Amino acid sequence: MAAEVADALDHAHRAVHDEGRALHLVHRAVGPMSIRLGHNGRVQLTNLGAAWSELMGRIRTPPQMLRGDPAYTAPEILRGFEKPEAGQRDPLTPLALDGRADIFSLGLVLLEMLWLDIEQRFPPEVRGERPSSLLSLETLANRLLHFGPEEVQQAARELPEPLRRIVTRALRPEPAERHPTAGQLRDELRDFLQATGQPPYGAKQAKAEVKQLFAQVPDPAELPAYSIVEMGVLPMPPDMNLENED
Repeated sequence: MAAEVADALDHAHRAVHDEGRALHLVHRAVGPMSIRLGHNGRVQLTNLGAAWSELMGRIRTPPQMLRGDPAYTAPEILRGFEKPEAGQRDPLTPLALDGRADIFSLGLVLLEMLWLDIEQRFPPEVRGERPSSLLSLETLANRLLHFGPEEVQQAARELPEPLRRIVTRALRPEPAERHPTAGQLRDELRDFLQATGQPPYGAKQAKAEVKQLFAQVPDPAELPAYSIVEMGVLPMPPDMNLENED
């Protein structure tokens, strides 16, 4: 799945204007919420409306708005906010921003998917006081800015060595040390899969797995309405209006 997302990013990063001029498109919002696996087994990268590019006429991102999930933001974007470069108009858009920022974000998603033994690291009776989504932006930014090679090696220590090298390179703090293109990341992931000797895994196998997963969940008609509502994000359903009526 990560290889498919890298393939989509490579296509986006190489996009050109009608006249052939490179758009230098950067997704900026690569994270679990922007990756979709369809019932047909097809992997899709969504939320391109948050992308940065040099396309004429695009609506500019409001100043000081951090696109995407802050937990998956590349460190160079945050460093640009801490120490803006000369001539940098937007504190969250460094002058040298390019597709390698997306490679870092995808590297974090990949590491999260591969970190399968989290149950062994934290006993089931241990619970966090609050979900990570409620952490302040300052806390997330500090973690990303100090998330270096040693932390990556520690988190990926149980992965096969070839895969650990791929993940470690994608998550290098300096863009110049990462894969130069998302296409190279895609190719290395596919080469690793082929080298394992395991049966191929593609859309057909993903489709079967999705079908199996949906067979295990309750019928939507049996679920209570509005079981989870995130206050302040979605409009309040009319039958859940909590305001006191006069």
